[in-house]
Amino acid sequence: MKKLLLFLSLAGISILPLQAQITLSSNGQSIFGKRQQQPLSPYLSPSSPEKAIVISPQFVPIDSLATAVILGREKNNAGGYITFGSNKGTWIGERSSTITSLAYIMELGGMGGFTGIGRLGKVFSYVTPHNATSAPFYFYTDIRANSFIVTSDSRLKSDVKAIENSTDLLSSLSPVSYSLAGQSVISKNSASKETALKETASELEITPVNDDPTPPDSRTRYGFLAQEVKELFPELVVEDEEGTMGIDYIGFIPILVDAVKDLRGRLEEQEKAMAMMGGGEIIRKSATADRDRLLAEGCVLEQNRPNPFSSTSVIKCNIPASVSEASIYVYDLQGQQILHLPVSDRDSAAVSIEASSLNPGMYIYSLITDGVEIDSKRMIVTD
Repeated sequence: MKKLLLFLSLAGISILPLQAQITLSSNGQSIFGKRQQQPLSPYLSPSSPEKAIVISPQFVPIDSLATAVILGREKNNAGGYITFGSNKGTWIGERSSTITSLAYIMELGGMGGFTGIGRLGKVFSYVTPHNATSAPFYFYTDIRANSFIVTSDSRLKSDVKAIENSTDLLSSLSPVSYSLAGQSVISKNSASKETALKETASELEITPVNDDPTPPDSRTRYGFLAQEVKELFPELVVEDEEGTMGIDYIGFIPILVDAVKDLRGRLEEQEKAMAMMGGGEIIRKSATADRDRLLAEGCVLEQNRPNPFSSTSVIKCNIPASVSEASIYVYDLQGQQILHLPVSDRDSAAVSIEASSLNPGMYIYSLITDGVEIDSKRMIVTD
């Protein structure tokens, strides 16, 4: 095997272009490529294009610790470099001048994709299936960044529709806490492929690289179960060829915004209903003097008992003798009047409510005496 590697190394050197140059530095570093000495062309400053700066020949150090360096062929050896044997391992980069700040963009290419493997295992991968037009980029570690921007230009969208029923669907989701036990689901198909690759590597006397995904940490996380989300929001769940499901959590943002708007609208309707008790039949007096007087005389509305209830519940109240008319009104959370229950007794009084007269849910009931709202409370009807 060692003889094979030596042969490949010598063959690689022998096919270098004839004009290439191999230099052995005093520190034992091998440099493949001609260190060009011609100066750069005059550099025009973007802020002052009329001022030309003549650059004297100098070279940007690459990696003094590397055993071997392959230089680019552009001016000042720009155009790319590769180093071997440094503490970085193998390093691929682009040369650029520190004087002119001219930058070069490095390209990493592979017809079938590429993958990154660190000391702890696989870090990222991009694998393009045969005849595929696109493929996802996988990271097997946590990603940290100052921000994450999602392309969302309206000019790039079609079939735009308003979101509906988000509040009801969200209430059906069950948020959970969990610890991540793995990075991906290993299917029978992927397991057989891995076995075949290991057998081939063994036959060729190649030591396989540990490209298993980096194991996740055991900290407590919060989220949803993809299988449950798929039932309610299938568009937010993505499943790869191995069957591993992922959730587009960013996609939840517009759904949450729509739910908040819906709840705010319901609250505003409820506040309007509270301000106009009786649906227009009884208007609450603006003056607070009458309410204060009635409260001082002992006018009280109590919480219904039992609450919640599924059969019968009793609402107790105290109505002063000075009150001419008293009623209890029941409203749903949208502010619609459901029941009107007159209270004929004075002083200690009670009104019964049958659950059969209401659908299961939450309601608001209010005591109105002589057109004045005394108090409002909530009650819950169950199945």
